[in-house]
Amino acid sequence: MIINSGQHIASSKFIADCHFLSGLVLKAQSYYVQATLKTQEALQHYQKAGNRLGAAQCLQSIGDILGMESNYSDAKDKLKDAMEQFQQIG
Repeated sequence: MIINSGQHIASSKFIADCHFLSGLVLKAQSYYVQATLKTQEALQHYQKAGNRLGAAQCLQSIGDILGMESNYSDAKDKLKDAMEQFQQIG
């Protein structure tokens, strides 16, 4: 089977969405380590697909998780990165 670049990007976005949503569920269940790992996987797939909004949302979610873990310095950095990306997107 030959997959064109458009199908590959759509596939990466779908995979990213699945990882991101899994991360949200894990975060809601207070499984912060697993939530972070899933969200980082989503971030990689969004970046691969060129989806800047999805990537920014991942950074925001990781920042939220870090804050929930009382890792405030790293949380602040991630949330700042997310905010900058959201501003660039418009």
